[in-house]
Amino acid sequence: MSQNYIYNTSENQKINITTFGTSNLEKGNCLIFVHGFKGFKDWGFVPHLAKHFSENGYFVITFNFSHNGVGKSLTEFDELDKFANNTLSREVNELIEIISAYKNGFFGKISNQNKIGLVGHSRGGAVSILAA
Repeated sequence: MSQNYIYNTSENQKINITTFGTSNLEKGNCLIFVHGFKGFKDWGFVPHLAKHFSENGYFVITFNFSHNGVGKSLTEFDELDKFANNTLSREVNELIEIISAYKNGFFGKISNQNKIGLVGHSRGGAVSILAA
């Protein structure tokens, strides 16, 4: 089962988030999937991967960076102005904010906030390493 959220960053940017495995939230096993360049949370294998891990005991967070170019449609590359102003440091900061939101209970009560895995695809791997 998935649930959608909108998270407002400290820079007042909106991040669209989908979580999977809400029933696993209190177990403390969290995976955060970080998409790559021109990627987004609803692209290709991402929802299938998130569902697979949620069925195997993980609470999974997928999200779109605020300036990844994908807007309200969630599947169309239609915010070229934002995409043109995206930076690696913005993405690192947004990922750090999402990790903090999880630790601080934004998605619900957690029992063990230290079990967080970052799964990065392509550029998302670099962002994950820099944010860890």
